[in-house]
Formats: sequence, C-alpha cells, structure tokens
Amino acid sequence: MTSLSNFMSQVYFGNTVDRYLYFFLIVIGAAVLARMIYYLFKNGARKMAKKTKTSLDDVIIDFVEEPITLLFLVGGVYLALKILVMTPPVNKFVGQVIIIVFLVAVTWLVTRMFDVLVEAFLRPLASKTETKLDDQIIPIISAMVKVSIWVMVIIVLLSEMGYDVLSLITGLGVGGAAIAIAAKESLGQMFGGFNIFMNKPYQMDDTIVYKGIEGKVEEVGLRMTTMRTFEDTRVMIPNSEISNSLMENLSARRARRALLYLAVAPETNAETLQHCSDLVTKALDKTPGVRKGSSCDLYDFVSYSITFRVVYWIEDIPQYFSLRHSANTAIKKALEEAGVRLASPIARV
Repeated sequence: MTSLSNFMSQVYFGNTVDRYLYFFLIVIGAAVLARMIYYLFKNGARKMAKKTKTSLDDVIIDFVEEPITLLFLVGGVYLALKILVMTPPVNKFVGQVIIIVFLVAVTWLVTRMFDVLVEAFLRPLASKTETKLDDQIIPIISAMVKVSIWVMVIIVLLSEMGYDVLSLITGLGVGGAAIAIAAKESLGQMFGGFNIFMNKPYQMDDTIVYKGIEGKVEEVGLRMTTMRTFEDTRVMIPNSEISNSLMENLSARRARRALLYLAVAPETNAETLQHCSDLVTKALDKTPGVRKGSSCDLYDFVSYSITFRVVYWIEDIPQYFSLRHSANTAIKKALEEAGVRLASPIARV
C-alpha cells in the first residue's frame, strides 16, 4: 500500500501520478457521457419525436445531436485540465486550443440551428408561395449566412491567437483584388446568377430550350444552372452564358400550338371541301382543353390528295399529348360521320 502511495506521489513534468490519473478518468468519463448523450439523441429522443404530430422536434434532434455531444466532450476536457499544473506557455497554448475547439463546437451548433430554421420554417413558407424564386434563393442565402458566421468566428480565433486581424484583412484585400482578376470568369457567372434571380427569365421546374437542348430546370445556383434533359441527362450551363444568350422558356407559354396536315381524297368536290373545313373547326371547338378559334384552311393540291392545314392551341400544356390525341380523334370521327374520305398516302409538307 505504501509503495502504491509512493508511486502515486511521484512527480512527472510538474504533476503527480494521481493528478494524471484523475485527468484521464475525467476525460474518459466525459467521453462516456458524451457517447451516452449521443445514444439518447439517436435512439430515445428520435423515437419520442416520431410520436409527435410536428416534424420540428425531428429536425432539431437531427441537426443538434452531434454539436451538443462535442460540447460535452470539450467541457469534460476543460475540467480535467484544471487538475493539472502547467507552465504559463503550456497553459496558454492549451487554453487557446480549448477556446478554438469550443468556438468551433458552438459555431457548428449555431449553423445547425440556422439549418433548423431554414428546414422547419423558411422552406415550408416558400413552398406555399406561387413563385419559385424564394425556393431558389433560400439555399444560396443559407450558404452565405453560414459562411459569414464561420468567417466571423475565424476572425475571433485569429485575434485570440494574437494575430493582427486588421493587417491580415488589409493583406487579404490586396490579395483579393488579384484573386478577383484571376477569377473573372467565375465572377461573371455569379453576376449572371444575380441577373437570373432579379429578372426571372426562368425558375425551377420550368422547361427551357438553350442552344437546341431542351429540358427541365432542376437548380439555379449562383454560378451554374442545372438542367435535366428529356433523355435524363444532366446539363450544367454557366449563368454568364445563359443570361446573355437566346433562351426559350417553354413553360411561359399560355398555350401550345398543334399543327396537323390533313389530306383528303383528290376527287372531293368544292362544296364538300368547305364542309370539311367547318367540320374540323367545330370538332376542335367542342374538344375540352382546346382553345376556341381553331383554323382549317385549304393548303395545297397534289396529284393524290387535297391538303388542309389545321392549327389549334392546347391550353393545358402538361396534358398536351393526351389532349392532342383527343383532338385528332375528334377530327377523324367528324370526317368519318360526314363520309369524307382521307387520301392514301397522306401528304406531309
């Protein structure tokens, strides 16, 4: 017993063995406690949150469980270090490390809480609005806010470590000008992104045509617009290019035109031809989803047919193909009932 007491009383680097033992016991205890808290969040708290009607508690638990666990671990290490006797330089260095880790953990927690605000409140509000501009801007603003928070924390940390922050910022300003010149293309893309956000030539989920490529807009970022083509390929377009080029927004159409060349038998007389035109326009006017005022005009004569050019507009654009099928079927039925014979083969102009 005496030998154990003598061993525990031995001094190494200014601290007895028992002090080191207490230090490691507290650190291990803090690590176990942090792990238990993480386990409680991961299992118990999540199961309880799933039983509630609101999804807010699920989001909070999902985002804050890891930063809070880190804070408990940092707090345990800080308490353990109080037991040890350290020289002033070592004490200062360890204190700075603890402050850095603590600020990182707190900042992590703050940014995660901001994510909770975005996911639980801002996104649901944005989804209820008619415009999709807020859906596009929220991820960008969220990223900018979190970057700003981290930049401020880094400035505080540098100041805590004894660096002249003002001189450093001045140096970064000179370096930033050089970087801005080198990153001229990227800046142009970002300004193109702001131009798209302000003028709104298209939004997410709009169908656009750019340089012959047709697809649906998946994401509008600060630098790039992401488009998913109808062949299911992903196209990345720099905002600086698309904002300064000819681009068609197909989703902005109030109606979509359908064009049909209708060929009837060449022996059809003039009276029947006039009646044929009336039959087609009346059939289209009675078809749901087709705009009133369709046209059916005599277009061309060839040796094996007389061709009509039929133009009509479909207002329910998402149902364009099914409504066009219904309209063309109505035309065929009206001609059959009137005894008008279609030519074979049908002329395509």
